[in-house]
Amino acid sequence: MRALLAGILIWVLSHYFGDLKYAIHAFIYGAQSFFLLNFLRQINKRFAIIDFIGLIYFTMYCVAPALMFDLGSQQFFHPMMFGYDILAIDPIIYYRFAIGSSLLLYIGLMTATKSISKDKILEIKKNLQANYNLIKIAKLFILIAIASTLLHGLIGPLNFLFYLGGKLSALLLILSLFMERKKDRLIYFLIGFSVLFLHSARSAMFGEMLYMLIFYGLFRGVLYGFSSLLRIIAPIAGILGVTFLQVFKNVYRAEIWGGTEAGGLSSFYKTISNLASGVNTDFFLVAINGLLFRLNQAYLSSLTMVQVPNKVPFAKGETLLEALYSFIPRLFWPNKPLLSGRDLMKRYGGYDPDSFVSMSIGQLGEAYVNFGYVGGAIMILVYGLILALFLSIIMKKNKIGKPTILFVPLYFFYAMKAETIFSKVFNYGLKAFVFSLIILWLIDKFCLKQNDIK
Repeated sequence: MRALLAGILIWVLSHYFGDLKYAIHAFIYGAQSFFLLNFLRQINKRFAIIDFIGLIYFTMYCVAPALMFDLGSQQFFHPMMFGYDILAIDPIIYYRFAIGSSLLLYIGLMTATKSISKDKILEIKKNLQANYNLIKIAKLFILIAIASTLLHGLIGPLNFLFYLGGKLSALLLILSLFMERKKDRLIYFLIGFSVLFLHSARSAMFGEMLYMLIFYGLFRGVLYGFSSLLRIIAPIAGILGVTFLQVFKNVYRAEIWGGTEAGGLSSFYKTISNLASGVNTDFFLVAINGLLFRLNQAYLSSLTMVQVPNKVPFAKGETLLEALYSFIPRLFWPNKPLLSGRDLMKRYGGYDPDSFVSMSIGQLGEAYVNFGYVGGAIMILVYGLILALFLSIIMKKNKIGKPTILFVPLYFFYAMKAETIFSKVFNYGLKAFVFSLIILWLIDKFCLKQNDIK
């Protein structure tokens, strides 16, 4: 709390003193240390999803641009290699908004701490083991995933349902942690991980695997704990791993998408071997700066502060309406307005990204284009409160033994991505929630232990 209060003080002072850039950077690194250390401390004490969201949000909107300025990241690349620079506006002006908004998000998220304590999660685990045949649930997930994969693309209106059905194989990683026997936990973890890995190797898309492993770590920490040594090593290994993955991903995609190689284990191994043979100091410098460019959502969000209100008027809540009506299927509303992240980028960022990349103004940019600096910061606070409330409701439902907790990775998949616009966060989360109600009904129908007795 002291770190948060210090951050708010820096934020307020920066409005009156224009030479605080280095002091602000110093605070950003200090606050990041607080967020990281607190996350590592809490991962054994609660389901630390709120701590992780706050950490990644602050990283993408505050730490990445500050590091890029201090490391001189632009020197490692052609000035317009990625189509943009580090920030589009004066850093002081940007940080006034970004730091305060990030701290308010964190404060909002922290309102969920009581509902996700270790004792409550262990109580949920005990109830699940007492009331449900978890092996049957795993087999049900596999069956639905296979059926969904086969049916995807055949029935247009149900494609998203089948898409979510295919994701159940990845949820085996989470389900395995609630099983009683170590042997079962290992078997179903390996099944779930194998499916994720093979999908990533074939499609050259690694985001889902990375985020599911993060969710696995969050659940693993609160259920079984991590040693102090592992909590020290993990952040270092994680940064090195993600840095290498960023370079590997770019090379692998170039071979798979634009070359003659077919995605698969052979191409995956070949790319790793080629990259590993060239690892040196220069490789690491380029890799870490490439990762910073990828994490720097701050630039895309800061573009909106150039456009709005000078060239484009404030949206005044218009973009948020999509979050309300986007849940309605086009089957019932064929002419439903479409306002994608790309559309927001062009309209409010003044930037038209290439068709093969996915870019948007991000949550910080969307908050600003709707309500400005102060109103946007309040909007980010409300967003954090909504996420915390939804998480608390899920945990309360689990208190009576319902396995709703297993679907948290689906509900929060886009909430874990600070660059995702609000309509996508809520649209995907609500659809995943409705989908989970169907699966929960099937679980109660076929996987209750009382049914086994009958």
